[in-house]
Amino acid sequence: MGASIVTDASDIAVLKARMDAVDGRFDRLEETLSKILERVTLARGGLAMLIAIGSMCATLAGAVVLWLHGGKS
Repeated sequence: MGASIVTDASDIAVLKARMDAVDGRFDRLEETLSKILERVTLARGGLAMLIAIGSMCATLAGAVVLWLHGGKS
């Protein structure tokens, strides 16, 4: 019975070490996912900004062309 206790204790130690390794990997995955989500959010905001700037430039260009042609179609 004494050997069984030692084996059980060493099995528990091995399992604890594995669980600690899994916890560490999980923490790194969470950090990576958070960074990816942050970058996706920034990219969406950047795309919206580019679309807004493009719209303003197109409107301004249209106004300049209209002004240069004296308002004639």
